[in-house]
This record gives sequence, structure tokens and C-alpha cells, in this order.
Amino acid sequence: MNEPGGSASWDIRDVVGMRRRGGIALASLFCLAHLPQIADSLSELHRPAFAIVAWIVLSLAVMGVVLLPGDPLKFKFALPIALCAPIGSALVILQLPELPTGSSQLWFNVIMLAPLVFMCVRGAVVLAWIGMLTQIAVVIYWAMVTGQGIGVGLMWTPVNVPPLLMATFFAYRVRPVARAIFALRAEANQRAAQQAAALAASEERHRALREVDALVRPMLERMASGTELTSNERAECLLLDAQLRDRIRGSTLVDEHVVKLATAARKRGVQVTLLDDGGLEGQPKRFAAIVRAELCMVLDRAGPAARVTARVHPPGRDVLATILLDHEEMQRIEVDTTGGVTASKELISG
Repeated sequence: MNEPGGSASWDIRDVVGMRRRGGIALASLFCLAHLPQIADSLSELHRPAFAIVAWIVLSLAVMGVVLLPGDPLKFKFALPIALCAPIGSALVILQLPELPTGSSQLWFNVIMLAPLVFMCVRGAVVLAWIGMLTQIAVVIYWAMVTGQGIGVGLMWTPVNVPPLLMATFFAYRVRPVARAIFALRAEANQRAAQQAAALAASEERHRALREVDALVRPMLERMASGTELTSNERAECLLLDAQLRDRIRGSTLVDEHVVKLATAARKRGVQVTLLDDGGLEGQPKRFAAIVRAELCMVLDRAGPAARVTARVHPPGRDVLATILLDHEEMQRIEVDTTGGVTASKELISG
């Protein structure tokens, strides 16, 4: 049963808990629980080894319907699982005496039903019924071959039909509702993520505004007073202008330590340019910390008349960031996409 229009991540196993450890453990215990019945019936079978093979086949079907991917369950998986029911039943029933002497000999009836029921739960309804009808045909054939008649075969099979009918009802009635609930939950999670991102962006803007306010308000108030600025105050204005440019154009590169060292370097006569083209977005935070640490070392040792240019490259490049120190020689420091740092020097001619 195909259900177009659903989410690519939709899987009914997540709703009913089949993919969790508890669901897998329960399926395993379900298969192991039949071993005592099998052991009890081996002495009455013509070929006891066939019962072990049947248990393996049916257990693989149970685990397959729990673990195999896809929703609805893919045809290439669903068909072998459906055929496990008649094959497993045939392996056991053809080894029984003409008249079973105990209920333990019919253990396969329960274990073969489980994968068919969960095939319906996983949307492979048609193949589940094909597996059931084929298994019924095997039982009827055995009853007729052993001279018990078609009635005996039919008497064995009706008990398996109601669970499969309920699973079919689940497939056609409950699955669409579960899918809708899953979609609504995914939509709610997406909205919550968007709201959290918007809130984080708003908080970041307010934080940046507070920092800018604390940075420039004293000087703006000084200028608004109408008093002529001193030469030191004019120099401070230029430094404030540079700091604002750093925060706007080199946002990822800027932290308190970088601002302090960049300001000190500018006071020594160093030209500092910070550019951020977004390559650090989505990268581990330690990469940005590596770039800032290298930048701080360059700023700290830059002498008068030197030029320091730090740039975070656009996304998708092999180099995340480059730091250039231009003075008597050109020093280049590169940080790559693994966080590795490469430094090189080149003499400036002329």
C-alpha cells in the first residue's frame, strides 16, 4: 500500500517503537520463546532437523519485518518475508504424524503469523495476505494428502485470520492518522526551531547593540556637547570607527581579545583589516578559536607601518581563513577545513 505525499523520514516503526532496543529485544524473545515447544515436539517428527530450519526461516522473517528499512516495506523485502510463512509451515507440517498428538507441534502457527501481521502494520498488506493464503493452502494440502480431508485443514486455519484482519484495519485506518500526527509533530518541531533561531538572532542583535552603545555613547555625548574635540579625542574617534568596521565586516573574527590587540596595534601605526565572508558558519567553534588565536599572535608582534589583513573565505573553499602580515616580508598564515595551520614567508622586493 503506497501512501504518497508523506514525509521521507516517515516510518511507522518509530510510532509503535519497533526500531527501539526494547522492540528489537521483544522480537528476539518472541522467537526464542518457541524453542522449548520445538524441543518438545522433535521426537514426534519424521525429520527433526526440518523443524530447526523452519524456526530459523520464521525467526529471520520476524527480525526482518522489524529491522528492514522502508515505509511502506519495500517489495523486495516484503515478498521473501511473506513466503517465509508457507515455507516454514511446510517444513514442519510435512514432518508431522497424520494426526498431531499435542499443541506443541503447532508452534509454527503462532510464529509465522507475527511477521504477516507486522507486514500489514508496515503497509505491505497485499503480500501479507498472499503469505497467509499460501500458508492456508499448504495446511489444506497436507490434510488432504494425509487423508484427513479439506475440513481438517480449514479447521486449523481460521484462528490466524482475525489478527490479520485487525492488522489490515490498522493499515488502512490507523496508518494515515499516525502519518498525519507524525507530520504535525515534525511541523511543530520545525516551527520551534525557527522560533528558537529567531530568538537567538534577536538576542544577538540586542547584545551587539548594547556593545556598540557602550562603545560609542561616551564619545557621541562628548561630540553632542558642542565642545571642540582634542587631537587625542579625534584619534580615539578613528579607533572607534575602526572597531565598528571590525564588528560589521569581520564579525566572526572579533572577540574581546582581538579588539584589544587590534586597537593596540592601530595605536602603534599598524593598518588592520578584518573581513568575514562566512566560511566559518556551520564549522566547529574550535576552528574560529584557532583563527582568532593566530590573528592575536600576528597583531601582537606587528610593528609600526605594518599591515595586517585577516579574511574568512566564502563557504566551500579548502582554506577557511587567511591572515597576512605585510611589512619587510610577507607572512601568510592559512587555516584549512580540518583546523590545520600553515605558515609561509615571502620577501617583498623593492
